[in-house]
Amino acid sequence: KRGGCGDESAVVVVRQFRPPLDRMCYELPGGLVERDETAVEAAIRELREETGYVGVSSSEASPLLGAEPGLSGSTMRLVVLEVYEKGPASPDEGEHIDVVLLPTRSLASELRRLAEEENAAIDSRLFSLAIGLDI
Repeated sequence: KRGGCGDESAVVVVRQFRPPLDRMCYELPGGLVERDETAVEAAIRELREETGYVGVSSSEASPLLGAEPGLSGSTMRLVVLEVYEKGPASPDEGEHIDVVLLPTRSLASELRRLAEEENAAIDSRLFSLAIGLDI
């Protein structure tokens, strides 16, 4: 999101309790692709449902990615969206999601700070993005 943290660009992040981790977890918005829906369409829908933000994709989805190839057959696709406006969120029943805008320029250090201050977990995909932005 451009202009999300003052004049800086920002990454839209969701924070929610994850029972398997028994703690809050910071993650990128996301979810399942529905029947007859592309990964890009699912990303736009999930972003709107979870955060209220409206996104537009300027590129295609990533190739098929193995989530944990040594442990399961779970796969995903990564979609990058430009975020322009905020409307009302409509999370699924039982989802309790906090939306956080974190500065792109200092994403890794912000995530480290939040993890320590809140004893929170950081999703590996989000932290991988943060490290990549630092390179």
